[in-house]
Amino acid sequence: MRTFIAIELSDAVRDTLLGFLREIRHFDAPVRWIRPEGMHLTLKFLGEVPFDKVAAIRSILDDVTALHTSFSLEFSGTGTFPSNTRAPRVIWAGITRSQPMEALYKDLEDGLETIGFPRERRRFHPHLTLGRVKAPRNLEALLDFLHRNDRAAFGTMQAGSVILFKSLLKPTGAEYSRIHTAGLS
Repeated sequence: MRTFIAIELSDAVRDTLLGFLREIRHFDAPVRWIRPEGMHLTLKFLGEVPFDKVAAIRSILDDVTALHTSFSLEFSGTGTFPSNTRAPRVIWAGITRSQPMEALYKDLEDGLETIGFPRERRRFHPHLTLGRVKAPRNLEALLDFLHRNDRAAFGTMQAGSVILFKSLLKPTGAEYSRIHTAGLS
């Protein structure tokens, strides 16, 4: 099964981001926008995982989250990957760097590496994907709007748990379901 580890958004943060999405959907740009149920802060994409490995992942999530307390997350800013280009692939909302989140991420990487998941080579850049660009055309107005809102505030929330999700790819988009929730102490 296709899996990833994430933090779910609070209703308040999700609602604020949905309001922002309503604004940027009006641009005539070839972007596949995220659905509300798809909004989450991904900590680690695991990819295709055999069923017999799920118990070990759950155990690591429980062990790691037992070492960390709940922490605050602040959502602000907008941008693209790659950045500073007129042909981006991803449009995102940012998350202010957080020492507790960085420590949680490091411990997840350490634990998951022990059961065969390679460490991420890229630097951890926490973000919420808002949309995926389908073609690099008609993007100028949207990119200008994002640049003008590169410091937009989307709210704060308390991260209280980490979730192992299953992702089922369908023609209408990915559907996510919880496999395991590990609470932060």
